Amino acid sequence: MRSLAASMSAGWFCLFCVQAAIADDDLVAQSTSGTNAAPASPSPMTMMMPAVPPIGIGGGRVIKPGQLMLNYRYMLSQKNQLAKGDDSVSTTDVATMRNHFAGRPGQPATYRSAPENMTVQVHAFGAQVGITDELSAMIGIPYVIKERTAVTFQGPSGTTKLGTFENETSGIGDIAVSGLYKLYDDPVHHLHLMAGVSFPTGSIREDGKTLQPNGTTSRRRLAYGLQLGSGTYGLLPGLTYWGASGDWNWGIQAQGQINLGENDEGYTFGDRAYVSAWGGYTLGYGFTASLRLSQEYLGDIDGNDNSITGASPTSDPNNYGGWKTLASFGLDYRVPEGLLKGVTPGIEFTVPLYQDLNGPQLEDAWTLFVGVRKVFTF
Repeated sequence: MRSLAASMSAGWFCLFCVQAAIADDDLVAQSTSGTNAAPASPSPMTMMMPAVPPIGIGGGRVIKPGQLMLNYRYMLSQKNQLAKGDDSVSTTDVATMRNHFAGRPGQPATYRSAPENMTVQVHAFGAQVGITDELSAMIGIPYVIKERTAVTFQGPSGTTKLGTFENETSGIGDIAVSGLYKLYDDPVHHLHLMAGVSFPTGSIREDGKTLQPNGTTSRRRLAYGLQLGSGTYGLLPGLTYWGASGDWNWGIQAQGQINLGENDEGYTFGDRAYVSAWGGYTLGYGFTASLRLSQEYLGDIDGNDNSITGASPTSDPNNYGGWKTLASFGLDYRVPEGLLKGVTPGIEFTVPLYQDLNGPQLEDAWTLFVGVRKVFTF
């Protein structure tokens, strides 16, 4: 299973679903700073709208007291190729590799099953409230849907394919609560700290039917990457710098997750470190385009669940995690007037540039973010 899938609700979406917010007053301040400020009474069709962070950036801004930001984001991620290190491998190659449980009673010497593809969807609901001029608080609640197709090979050895089977899991993932605190703020440059906690609200005991090498089906605990949560509390540190001047905006964000202790099944998902840098340009007519580059590290799983024992690489805790370098292309729009004034929908498409994975596991093919956000002032 791909590293991101392994921690989809254990870590990534704890960071993902607490989205950036920009207050209306802050947007006005940005639009009048720099040399390309909009006129006092611009036409909605010609005005240069102030920039917003890419939709894939979470916890990007601190809002003011008396303001509430609500947001919704949908993420769709596709994985359809196995990899070991930075090399692609086939399911047939996997059938010749040593089974992690080889030597145990009833376990074959080589893997008898391998994932072919996987789709992950997340509906993330978030809210952010301004407490003081320097401090905001956020909560993020993800609803996760995972679908995976795997192939089973016939008998205790060999590469003859017996058939395929599918598994699906869905439910609430790990909920995250965080605070944002301003460290520095002027008309162009802004720096804030993020500190949060993820809660073990996602299930780690999902099961499903699997096709066995002898042609029978059995119901058993599904692999780590199909579980919905981490089963542990986690610390969510982060640091964000962003700037805006004229039509340009830019920023860099570092985030992480440190999982605390073993869960009730005897394992801990790997810790995560993530750095992302972006630049954006205000196109006019309310649109902002962005380019973002990201580097992510995810550790493998420490310990194991004794109920996850299938002869598949997805059952091996060592086959999770690795390094990824990603590129994201985004477009945001901010409604300039009317009943929907200030509503900001956005879209971002992410592709991998390089992946070096603990494997074999499924690697990322692409990820799509679509979302909308709005700040209310009371």
